[in-house]
Amino acid sequence: MADTMDESQIKKEDAMAVYQNIQASGARPTLYGFPGKTKSTVWGHFGFYMGEDGHLDKSHAICRHCYTAVRYSGNTTNLHTHLARHGYGGKKQPHPLADVSGLTSPIAKPRILPSPTDGENIVTSAQKDTFHPLISEVYGNTLRSPLALNTMIAEYLIDRFEAPEAVDNSAFVNMMLAADPSFDHEKCRRFCESFMSQHHDILNHSLSDILKNCEAVALTYDKWTSASRENYVTYNVHVVNTLWEVETYTLATNSDCGSVTEDLEKIRNKWDFQESMTVLSIGDVRQSNHSNIQVVHCLAEAINTAALAGLDLESVREVISGVERIQKQLVQSFSDDRSDSSTFIATQDKQNRHGWLFTYDVLTKLMEQKELITLMKKVDDIDCDVFCKRLDDVCAVLGPLKTAVDLLCSQRPIIASMILPIIKKLQVSLSPKTSDSSVVKDFKETIWRTLYSAYSDANVRKFLLVASFLDPRYKDLLFVEKEERVLARDVLSEVATELYRRGSDTSGEEEIVIQSEKGGSPCSVIVINNERDYEPSAKKLKNDDKEENATTSSKSDDWLADVIGSKKSTMNTAKEEGVLAEIDQYHTMEQRTTSPFVWWNHRQSIFTTLSRVAKTYLCVPATSRSPDQMFVAEADRDGSQRRLLSSDHVDRLVFLHNNYFKLKN
Repeated sequence: MADTMDESQIKKEDAMAVYQNIQASGARPTLYGFPGKTKSTVWGHFGFYMGEDGHLDKSHAICRHCYTAVRYSGNTTNLHTHLARHGYGGKKQPHPLADVSGLTSPIAKPRILPSPTDGENIVTSAQKDTFHPLISEVYGNTLRSPLALNTMIAEYLIDRFEAPEAVDNSAFVNMMLAADPSFDHEKCRRFCESFMSQHHDILNHSLSDILKNCEAVALTYDKWTSASRENYVTYNVHVVNTLWEVETYTLATNSDCGSVTEDLEKIRNKWDFQESMTVLSIGDVRQSNHSNIQVVHCLAEAINTAALAGLDLESVREVISGVERIQKQLVQSFSDDRSDSSTFIATQDKQNRHGWLFTYDVLTKLMEQKELITLMKKVDDIDCDVFCKRLDDVCAVLGPLKTAVDLLCSQRPIIASMILPIIKKLQVSLSPKTSDSSVVKDFKETIWRTLYSAYSDANVRKFLLVASFLDPRYKDLLFVEKEERVLARDVLSEVATELYRRGSDTSGEEEIVIQSEKGGSPCSVIVINNERDYEPSAKKLKNDDKEENATTSSKSDDWLADVIGSKKSTMNTAKEEGVLAEIDQYHTMEQRTTSPFVWWNHRQSIFTTLSRVAKTYLCVPATSRSPDQMFVAEADRDGSQRRLLSSDHVDRLVFLHNNYFKLKN
C-alpha cells in the first residue's frame, strides 16, 4: 500500500538532523546509496544522508536529480510518484553517490540550501511545484544588460498602464534586487520617464505618417471614469490599411469638459485631416451644415437610448414597479431562505448602473416562474394573471433589441454598413399588430421613434445607404425602397467620379479595364489625354490661328465667362465613364456573405476607383467601442496607483498603452 503521509509536513527538527553536517562553505552532505540488495530501479535515483549516530537516515530518501527530500517508510510508492511528477528517470544523469564504506565523492551545491537556523522546512516535492526558475537560469550565465532590463521594465509599465513612479514600489524593488543586485530604482525611474517621453514623440511621428497615406479615416470617442472619479474622453481613429485590415489607434485623451466638438476640431488640425472625415457620435455631437465632418450616431448608444425611453413610459414603469413586490412575495412563499430575497430585486438604481439589459434579464428570469406567480393570484393590489400578461408583452418588445445586441457582440468587425439592415429588422419587429394592447403599441412606438430619430437626417441616410451598397453582403439594398436604391447609386457615382477627378493621372494614354469576376468579356475604355505638353503640328497651329482671328479678344471672353459659360472639356469623359462602368460591374455581381474586407482585398485590382471609395465608408465602425463593453456596467479605466495623475499624464499613458505595441515594430 502506498504511503499516504503528507510529505510536505517535514518539521524543523528533521531539517536539523538531515543537514547537521552542512559545512560553512555551503557544501552539501555526502549522499549514500541504498544499502544491501534491491531489485527496484528507483534506487538509481535516490540515496540517503548519514545520520548523527553514524547510520543512514532512512526516514527520507534524497532525490539525486534535485536533492528533494521524500518521506520513505520502506515503501517506494512516494519515490516513483516523485520521479513521474517531475519527469526524471533517464533524461539526465543523476548526481553521484558515495558507498556505505565511508568513501565520499563531491556533491554539487544545492540550488536552494536551507539553513538549520532559518526555521524553514526541507524543500519537498509538493513544495517544489510552486517554484519558478530564476532570471539567471532563464538567460543562462549571462545577465541582460541594464539597458535591456530597463527597456523591459518600461514596456511592462506601458502594458500595465502604470506611470514611471511605479518602480518605486517596495515590492517591485525587492523583486528586481533579487533578480539583479545592482538594480537602482532611481535610475530605472528616470530611464522609464525618458523612455516614455521619447517614444511618445516617436509614435506621434509614426502615426502621422500612417494617417497621411490613408484613403480615409473615421473618428470615435469613448467617455470613461477613473478611479478618482475623474471623467475623460479618449479619441480613436480607424483606418483600413493596404492589406484591407482595420486598424485602430488612439489620438488623444482629454478631460471631459463637455466640449467634444471643439476637441474634434483641435484633433483635426493637429493631425492635418484635410479631407472630410466621419465621426461616430454617442449623442452629443450634431451634424453641422458648414462643416465637412460627417456625423453618424453610434448604433449601440441608439439602441440603449431607445430602450430606456420605452422603459420610461408610465405604463411600463408600473409593470417594473410591480416586479419588486412580486419577487419579494415569491421568495417569501416558495423559498426556504428568505434572507436572499434582496438579491432578486431589480431596483431603479441597478437599472441606471447596468442599463436596460439588466432589467430585461430580470424580467425574463421572472417569466420562468410564471406558473408560481399565477398561483399567488394577487399580491397587494396586483392581479398576478394580468401582471404576467403585461410582463410577457414587455419582454416580447425588448426581445428584438436584445437579439440585435447579441448580433453586434458576435460580429467582427462592426461597421456602419450594418446599421440600416439592423434598423430595418427592428422596424419590422416593432411594427404594431392588431392584437397588441395600447400599452404595447405605445411601448413599440416610443422605441422606434427614438431609434429612427438617430438616423433620420438626410445626409446620414445617404452615407449609410452608400456604405451598405459597398458591402457585398447588403449590396442589393432589399431592406430599403426602390427610390433609395437609386439614390445610393447616384450618390456613389458622384463620390467615385469626384474621387477619380482629384486623384487621376493626366499623363499619357491610359486604358481602364473592367474584368468580369467569372471570366466574362472585359469592358475596356481607352482614355487619351489631350493636354499633354508637346509641340503642336503646323496644321494644328494654323487652325488655331484662324480661330483666334475669328473671335474677340481673350480678355473679353474671360470677363463674360461667368454669364456665357465655358467650353465643356471632354478630356476625362471616357475615364469617368470607366468609373461608372466599375459601378455597373459591381452592381451586377452576386451578393456574397464573406467579410467585405476580404472581398475587396481580392478585387481591388478590378475596381481600382471603387475600392478606394469603399475604404472611405467601410472604415467607419457602427459602435464607438466594442459592443460587449458598451452593454455592461462602466468600469474604471485606471487604478488607484494613477488617481493623482494630471490629465496630460493620463493622455500620455493611454496613448502609449494603446499604440506602443502596435507601432513599435
